[in-house]
Amino acid sequence: KIAFLEMGLLYKFPIFTREGEIFAYELLAKDSSQEGFNNLINFLIEEDISQIFKDKKVVISLYYEKLNPELIELLKPRSVILKISLSSGIRAKVLRDLDYLKEKGFSIILEGFDFNNPNCISLLKRADYLSISAKLIQNPSNIKEFAKELKKKILINEIESKEDYEKALKCADLLQGSYLAQPSFLHHYKNYRFLSLYLSQLAKRTQNNNLSLLYKGHFCRL
Repeated sequence: KIAFLEMGLLYKFPIFTREGEIFAYELLAKDSSQEGFNNLINFLIEEDISQIFKDKKVVISLYYEKLNPELIELLKPRSVILKISLSSGIRAKVLRDLDYLKEKGFSIILEGFDFNNPNCISLLKRADYLSISAKLIQNPSNIKEFAKELKKKILINEIESKEDYEKALKCADLLQGSYLAQPSFLHHYKNYRFLSLYLSQLAKRTQNNNLSLLYKGHFCRL
């Protein structure tokens, strides 16, 4: 029942500027499977997100191994920023895909890269923002200088404590993490409709179970 409930729900996770204003919302599917991701993409394609999120951008996260440029280009580049995570070595295909999406007008956040890997430079040049976990910051001034040389903005995420926050402020342009704000339920009719469907099915299932128990004599002792 819990898995069913989680499957269709969407949440938003704010990303802040250094001044504490909301820059964008990362949109998250409660279900991390491919079905959950497809639900998220369908939501962005079908809905007028500029009305839902007003002047704020929407960030979606995806692994580049599953990147489908033909599907992604159906989204609105003026409203959507793509956060692309690397989980293996760099391939020529991802460079072509990023060039294609950049031509379409999408901004790119890149995460999961290795600062010490020279092969990453060609990839980093295609990004607009570099995303780094607060847990991985060792020398904030080096990160800041590196980003400045590449003319990139830095997003520090996984900020979970005051210590993380103070360290992030030394190099971040954008900040995200539970210390600043938790992901919150997206108040939208599709989320409510899914919850309504779940509750109605749960009520029906409970009623059927109760009737089954009744017929078996669990509620009536004759």
